[in-house]
Amino acid sequence: MKIEVWSDFSCPFCYLGKTRLEKAVSHLGLQDEVELEFRSFLLNPFAPKTTELRGAAAFAKQKDVSKAEAEGMFTQVSTLFQQEGLDANMDNLVMTSTLDAHRLAKYARSQHKENVLSNRLLQAYFRDGLNLADHEVLLDIAEQSGLNREEAKAVLASEAYLDTVNAEIAQARSFGVSGVPFFVLEDKYSISGAQPQEYFNQAIEQVWKESHPLTPLGSTPDGVCSDGSCSLN
Repeated sequence: MKIEVWSDFSCPFCYLGKTRLEKAVSHLGLQDEVELEFRSFLLNPFAPKTTELRGAAAFAKQKDVSKAEAEGMFTQVSTLFQQEGLDANMDNLVMTSTLDAHRLAKYARSQHKENVLSNRLLQAYFRDGLNLADHEVLLDIAEQSGLNREEAKAVLASEAYLDTVNAEIAQARSFGVSGVPFFVLEDKYSISGAQPQEYFNQAIEQVWKESHPLTPLGSTPDGVCSDGSCSLN
């Protein structure tokens, strides 16, 4: 069963949605049956590569809201993170470009380590307050994720995987997606937003049953009861 996940590493609800989705897959015992495919999306294509602002101050400036409003939003998100067992330091966020992080993730996909790298990137952003536009930061994360540092360095120094990232963003746009997380199950059903785990449980179970119907063995239904009568041969 295939589940595609469009997300951005700077999106707190993407982190929450990914966590809840993976918990649902584990709850249903389908870890070996579900293939998660991660797709790129840029919430802020014009984000800078460096910034002096952090946390609520950066968010307030970027979204044109008051710092008090930003702090209120951050408090709510922090509470949600705690409920899911995720560590976060919202006051230390470095809100910079995630484009190169997405390119690195596509390289990690070629090495079958995209999920490992994605988890580490999310932790680096939300927990560690690291700048995901900084190539040295990305190289450290790549190495920690089991990737070859020199190969990762060559990727970041070029425009490798940029076409892949742009194609995935364009595909999301073609679906009418303007925000993430966005999930597509078996190329047939879509889910928007960081829904509760129970919602993912039900959706995955429904799609799984549809794609794995029971196949009867034998052709004669002997020894069954139906319509108030029984038949035995």
